[in-house]
Amino acid sequence: MAFLDTVGKVAKNVGNKTSDIVSVNKLNLKINTQNKKIQEAKEKLGDYYWKQYQVNQWEDPQVDEYFKTIKEAETEIKNLLEQISTIKKAEK
Repeated sequence: MAFLDTVGKVAKNVGNKTSDIVSVNKLNLKINTQNKKIQEAKEKLGDYYWKQYQVNQWEDPQVDEYFKTIKEAETEIKNLLEQISTIKKAEK
């Protein structure tokens, strides 16, 4: 009987640990969901202020570098798209 008691205790411990792992995974999933919500809100906030800046350009040392980076990247994308267009036209 002692052997069966030991097996029963081991099985119970394994069951408890599995249950704990499942619980932790569920909580981690909820944390990830909340982090995604935060990221989406930050992106929307950034888009809002970028649009506001385009309409009413203001100077703010805290964000000017970011606006400059965006402008430069947009200009580079425009140039690259023009290069693609030129290559496609040459292929025809």
